[in-house]
Amino acid sequence: MAFDGPPEDRLAIRERLDAYGDAVMRKDVEAWIACWADDATWVIRGQTLVGLETIRSAWLKAMERYAFVGFYTAQAAVAITGDVALSQAHTLEFLVSHDGAERRQHGFYRDRLVRHGSAWLFAERAFDCLHPPSEPQPRSLP
Repeated sequence: MAFDGPPEDRLAIRERLDAYGDAVMRKDVEAWIACWADDATWVIRGQTLVGLETIRSAWLKAMERYAFVGFYTAQAAVAITGDVALSQAHTLEFLVSHDGAERRQHGFYRDRLVRHGSAWLFAERAFDCLHPPSEPQPRSLP
């Protein structure tokens, strides 16, 4: 998959990735959940979470463990067809627990976004952890 589609849509999707990462770093659940479509699916750590309330609850529970989270994204590809986009992105996370223990994590997201009005929202995010290598390697979206 390469970078394909109207430049203004590719920029809007890049900005969605950035808004998502910013919300993670600020632990702002409202800004974070605003990145998702109402019927979204989040596939993470062997779980498939469906719907905003389920996704919100899982994220809040995960974020409780950390005093600090640094979350950085590099978009690897995006292909837009009409009101649907497939995107791939690498992430680097710096996680600091409340007792001061630190962990780094490099991951890979396979995303499907949908146009909602003038905004692009995540309809599906599927995460694979690349390092530490405790999870399967990434797969391409169909």
